[in-house]
Amino acid sequence: MPATRREPFGSNPRVGERGAITHRKILESALEIFGARGFHETQVEMITAAAGCSRPAFYQYFSSKEDVFWRLARDLTNAMDDLSNQIGKTTNDVQGVEQIKPWFEGLIEIYSAYSPIFLLYPSAVRERTRTSTASRGVSDRIGRRLLPAPRRGTSEALKTYETSVSLILPVLLRSTHYWLTGLGQISRTRFVEGSARTLHRLQHGPIEGVNLGKTGKPLPKKNLVWPDLPGVKDEIVMRSRGKETRQLLLSAGTSVLPRLGYHDTRVDDIVVAAGVSHGTFYRYFKNKEDLFHVLAQQAALTMGALINEFPDKPASLELDHWLDRWLNLYWANGGVISAWQEIGSDDPELAKFSTDFALAVFDQLCRIVQRRGFGDQIADALLLLAIIERVPYSAKSFGRISRDSTVKAMTIFVRRGLLGFDGV
Repeated sequence: MPATRREPFGSNPRVGERGAITHRKILESALEIFGARGFHETQVEMITAAAGCSRPAFYQYFSSKEDVFWRLARDLTNAMDDLSNQIGKTTNDVQGVEQIKPWFEGLIEIYSAYSPIFLLYPSAVRERTRTSTASRGVSDRIGRRLLPAPRRGTSEALKTYETSVSLILPVLLRSTHYWLTGLGQISRTRFVEGSARTLHRLQHGPIEGVNLGKTGKPLPKKNLVWPDLPGVKDEIVMRSRGKETRQLLLSAGTSVLPRLGYHDTRVDDIVVAAGVSHGTFYRYFKNKEDLFHVLAQQAALTMGALINEFPDKPASLELDHWLDRWLNLYWANGGVISAWQEIGSDDPELAKFSTDFALAVFDQLCRIVQRRGFGDQIADALLLLAIIERVPYSAKSFGRISRDSTVKAMTIFVRRGLLGFDGV
């Protein structure tokens, strides 16, 4: 796309080669700074310093850091749109698995190039009153090419299909994110191979000798220990009324976080939501970070406990019930989880706790996947983690997906794609 100057720059806003280079440097530098500093901490001065240009030069092309971000988001959407055209109909044989691999390699390349935009999108979109539906349209187009439409079925089955179409790309992107962060520590070839087989099972069902793969090496037995956040004491000796007030503040934090985000949430917002004074807040918590640490540990432990209850032999109804409970729990803690991801490395203690908790969850998911008796449990545990984390988040964010169809879509992904049961 050619670079253009912002108004007012005469009747011909097009720029020459030098201007195009400056424009490109600004975009490349902004992408780097967004990745290093996050959306809220990034400033125009940081971008211009990295790009080696002046503030006036920056404002010839962009009105703000938000303007740069959404231009990068548009470039990302265009790249994803190009990728969607590379998906063809796959055959139900080994060659069909091979057909998926180049497309998935392309997905990894795009995610690697634009990872800050993917990760910071929730923070950026919260600042914007109107958002484009272009990215969702691309996501749906990719979903329709990855998942075959049912030849016939009830209106409920069609609704489930439409939900699955909307959610499959967020799952694949999230599993790619986990792999790129080093979770599972497997090679790119192995990750692509495992993911291609899972996608092929979603398309054609499990086929021996085609998309099941060899059974992975059994994991050694290990006692599961969930991590603790230093300094967090969930049970504090206090009177009944004090416990009620403390819980009121925690509930207020849970309700405020999804609306405002972690960085924009203030103690003022929490006390207003709780209907208490500032003095009352500081009787129980040192600051906002202290309250959030308690919320993070509570969410982690309750979600970890439910992961331990994943059904040993997940027949459809068993799995439906577990996923329904998971959806309830995730949505109840959704603001905490989103804020947790927003904070990143700003809070070293929380960052370490996040890493330790993710490793414990992943280890448990590997053991769950291993029960099926075939395939690469590590590659598919990355996908299972993406399903249980990203599907509830995306369904809530989209706002147009029903709870029932969300559970049914997750059931299809897990039963057919990961566990190898044909049908739903």
